[in-house]
Amino acid sequence: MKYLLFGSGAAFLGILPLPIDAYHLIRWIVAGTAAFGCYEIFQSKTADKNKMVLLGIITLIYNPLFPFYLNRGLWIIFDVIAGVCLIYISLNFKSQDNTENQFQSEQVIEAIEEKIKIVEKKSDNFIKQTLISSVVLLIFISIISFVMKK
Repeated sequence: MKYLLFGSGAAFLGILPLPIDAYHLIRWIVAGTAAFGCYEIFQSKTADKNKMVLLGIITLIYNPLFPFYLNRGLWIIFDVIAGVCLIYISLNFKSQDNTENQFQSEQVIEAIEEKIKIVEKKSDNFIKQTLISSVVLLIFISIISFVMKK
């Protein structure tokens, strides 16, 4: 969800004094990234309702189709809050993905360790059988060679 960082950057750009067309573009970017983030969280296995609601509110405030017309001071406050929220959600979602991947990696490592233990047991048994067979064969050859010398 690194694209949310792009949306937060756009929200922070809204603090600057820019032409009106730039603010329209910022609305599209922030609303689009927030809406897509909301959809992705909804589709994920660990759907966090709080993050979805927060992204939904950001989408509604920044929606370019039915815009809210507020004064400059309120927009600066909304830009800062939206930017921080988008960064927080992006980083927090990323850590959840890593936690899930880490859990899956731990399961894979445990399965591999179990298979290694099985292979070690089988190889130990094989070596024991080979060693016993070798000793028996050595004794048999020694007896045959002793008998043949006489």
